[in-house]
Amino acid sequence: MADFNAGQLQRVLPDAVIRSHPIWIEAATLDASTSGQGLPQRIEAGLAGRAPGFSRPATFELARAVDELKQILTGFGLGRARVGVDLDFVPAADFSVMQALLPACTMVDGSAVLDRLRAIKSPREIDLLQQGIILSEVGLERLQVDAMAGMRQADLIALYRQGVATAASGLSHTVQTAEYVTLGARAKDADAKAMPGDPLKCDMVCTVGGYASDMSRNFTFGPPSAEQAELHAIAERAFDDGLASLDAGTTLAHVHRVATDSLARQGLRTYRRGHLSRCFPNNGRSSPPTAMS
Repeated sequence: MADFNAGQLQRVLPDAVIRSHPIWIEAATLDASTSGQGLPQRIEAGLAGRAPGFSRPATFELARAVDELKQILTGFGLGRARVGVDLDFVPAADFSVMQALLPACTMVDGSAVLDRLRAIKSPREIDLLQQGIILSEVGLERLQVDAMAGMRQADLIALYRQGVATAASGLSHTVQTAEYVTLGARAKDADAKAMPGDPLKCDMVCTVGGYASDMSRNFTFGPPSAEQAELHAIAERAFDDGLASLDAGTTLAHVHRVATDSLARQGLRTYRRGHLSRCFPNNGRSSPPTAMS
């Protein structure tokens, strides 16, 4: 835990074993007994008691972080342990430094173990993911109702964000959004304005309490053309076929093959997509192209 937050966490979890490391935020307590002194002197008094040579690290200082890890491992009797590392996340250059600074430990790829742990969601985690989908639905409804031809892509994203923010007011969890929006049959300049007939692909990520829900909706400005409606119907049938195959114990690779095979049966034999969204089961389907004024 960063030293700036360690005291607060210790008060909330008095029985927890908490180790802290210095980050770049400086904080000092101004004692009432020093109120007659100048501000610099009061701050210096509040910082008294530090170890000799104390310094703040850079935003991320790898050697210092690995030293903290080494102390933690030693404290638990794991100084010569086999340690799993999330190599899907840790940069290759950092991994070599970790190996050099922890020579007594055997470092192995632990990504698969972490993936299995992440695949199991508690009721609380499921609730956070569902909240993200609900908030995104509200945001997209706001976008659909208020969008008009002539708006820029940034204007459309702003409508979505306003809808999410309004729906999220009062929530105790932090809510963040990321929007991947494509306006028009081909990507347009950011300042280009929506024109009648333009399709709008909205791939939205709403993160609630650290849990990201990914969903997508398709719209058109004005009634969809016959080809737009037909293409979406093909995609929706493939989605339904994939959803029907999604069961406990089924891999997403299998679901992906089912959906791809469905597209092939409908005539799109050479279409290829690298993966399906990880939030496939979270009701994140694309709606039929919906007309907007």
